[in-house]
Amino acid sequence: ESSASYLDALAYLEDPEGERRRRQEVDAEAYRVVDEVASQIAEVLAAMRTASKKEKPVLLARKRELENLPAYVEALHYLEDPAEARHRKRQATSSD
Repeated sequence: ESSASYLDALAYLEDPEGERRRRQEVDAEAYRVVDEVASQIAEVLAAMRTASKKEKPVLLARKRELENLPAYVEALHYLEDPAEARHRKRQATSSD
């Protein structure tokens, strides 16, 4: 964790305005993804209230599918720990 924080601080020191702008854009996108998927999950849960026994397993599978979408999981991880998420992304980029 400390290396993630160090690299995060270093990136900020190298280009404060650019890094601030990038962080704001990533924050906004992460919130957008989470809001969109959470809304879809809420719709599935609402449909569960009136669904037949036959329809409920299909709806539960859809809920699970939504909760496991890579973009959703990545956005949640980012919002929970932005510095660590940026560190993981830097590592993935540097290994390509």
